[in-house]
Amino acid sequence: MKYSKNKVSKKDWELLAFSPIYIAVGVAEADGIINVEEIEPLHGAISSLSTSGANQLIIDVFGELYDKRNNGELWIEYNELIKDEPMNMEKKGKEIGNTFSSLEIDSDDLFEFQTCLFNIGFLTGVSYGRPDAPLDPSESDTLKTMFRWMGLNHNDFIPKDNSSEVTNTVNQSKTTNNKTPKEKGEAGFV
Repeated sequence: MKYSKNKVSKKDWELLAFSPIYIAVGVAEADGIINVEEIEPLHGAISSLSTSGANQLIIDVFGELYDKRNNGELWIEYNELIKDEPMNMEKKGKEIGNTFSSLEIDSDDLFEFQTCLFNIGFLTGVSYGRPDAPLDPSESDTLKTMFRWMGLNHNDFIPKDNSSEVTNTVNQSKTTNNKTPKEKGEAGFV
């Protein structure tokens, strides 16, 4: 099936466009502290995928986030969304998963979009970790749980071999993980 943004309901589109933020914030806050560095993978994905995504769904979602970010609306809209009540991460994950199920799109294109979400979550998790253990167990567990709530198996998104994709992921996480040690009491102290 050929994807077309015009065929997606307004509610489903809002969930799709929100899903990268859902993943990034969910993983970032898993350890109780959201550090600025943990949001950098989301912003990097927004910048790069808004024009050069693998398919039209990716370009549309990240393009919308790019425009909202550049207009100063991205985090204002997020804060409006959670203003009245804290986000129910399980409920939101199930809503996103239902949207995936109802979307008229080629399964390979949907998988590529879901892989982008997984990569954002993974890179968020390793962006502010200790050099000897960059992915905090609470962040790893949260990413797995969020994918389960969306009806997805996180193992489907982990490369099975030592391909260049794995090497790029490891190299990218190393370059975003060269932080100076924090003192007790500072944000990000581990």
